[in-house]
Amino acid sequence: MKANIVLLIGALVYAILLSRLTFYSWNRFVLLGVIVVSLLLPFLNLPLPGQSHYAIAWQKWEATPALTLSSPSLSSQESNGIGTVFLYTYIAGCIFMLMQLGRQLFKLRKMITTGDCVSEGPLTLVRQSRIGYASFFHYIFIPEDDLEPIFSRQALLHERTHAVQGHSWDILLIEFVKVLFWFNPAIYVLNHYIKLVHEYQADQVVLKEFPKIPYARNLVNMISGRTEYALIHYLNFPILKNRLKMMNTSESKSIQKARFLLLLPLALLMAALFSFMEQTDQESGIAGDWKGAAFSYEQISGPDISAMISGGETLHVGGRFLLQSDGSYQIFDPQGNQNGKGNWSMKEGVLTTEASDQSVQVYQVVELNENNLVTRHFVKMDTPEGEVSGKIKLTYQR
Repeated sequence: MKANIVLLIGALVYAILLSRLTFYSWNRFVLLGVIVVSLLLPFLNLPLPGQSHYAIAWQKWEATPALTLSSPSLSSQESNGIGTVFLYTYIAGCIFMLMQLGRQLFKLRKMITTGDCVSEGPLTLVRQSRIGYASFFHYIFIPEDDLEPIFSRQALLHERTHAVQGHSWDILLIEFVKVLFWFNPAIYVLNHYIKLVHEYQADQVVLKEFPKIPYARNLVNMISGRTEYALIHYLNFPILKNRLKMMNTSESKSIQKARFLLLLPLALLMAALFSFMEQTDQESGIAGDWKGAAFSYEQISGPDISAMISGGETLHVGGRFLLQSDGSYQIFDPQGNQNGKGNWSMKEGVLTTEASDQSVQVYQVVELNENNLVTRHFVKMDTPEGEVSGKIKLTYQR
């Protein structure tokens, strides 16, 4: 979800702030950056203002059992069924997109192997009859039909620029990302803008050697429809319309580069937002019926209390820890007897319970996911042999 938010915001911000600028190399970097950041940023959780590390207090130990599995409710079963449908639909979409990508690569390979290839320095010219001028990595496809010499030189220079500047790497990257985010319209918008920037960069090189008006006229004469080769650069009316418009756009003033500086606070804002979302998800996700699965004790100081620890394990494993969404909780031993109740709260990875007798227990949440909950808390108490302190780790399963 977080990656999809980054893609949507990135596409929107680029379209509004940057798409009309003529800093093509910067634009390309931003577009690729949006894609890369969408994959990385959700895994970065920046601390929010006022947020601190886990503050675990010393508490007097009370054996804390957990819960048994309850029968799933009808609404839960319906929710799981809908979730399963969405999951299989997503997987089917990924498989379809991956097959489409494989098909594209296979067709390009076939066109290369069946074409007439001629090496020209680091590039390979492939003469074939299926498409017009196009490029894919170091392969430049040229048509078998002879064109006007002047346009042939222009088109060849244009495709050389695509090859030399590595534009095919960008396209291949975004095609792989489309496999994962095929359902997100933003990825198709970004794909469109990346291809446009590629064309602007190549046109910029051509216009340094050839007059603008004859070059634009040649492009109009050579316009073609859609092509089945999505991995290559090709000429069609929507792309040509934007290219011609950009050719007649004055170069952006240097001061307009300040727009790119706005991306930094935006990225930090999204990172903070994701941190908040992560915290909120954790707080809401801990509610449920948890069954005690494992108990461990690590002694820090004091005499041996193995017998007491064994009793705590007996109460925990197989017991129930019922955290209600209304903020109340109940504890049951393995025989189903209630062993405690009160209120609970969750903040910044710390679970706090306040029993009906107003005693408070603080737990550090070590792990929390759909099926598992692991907490750790410190204990300190007096015994006839002396003071004892240690750490107790409780493992639950939903």
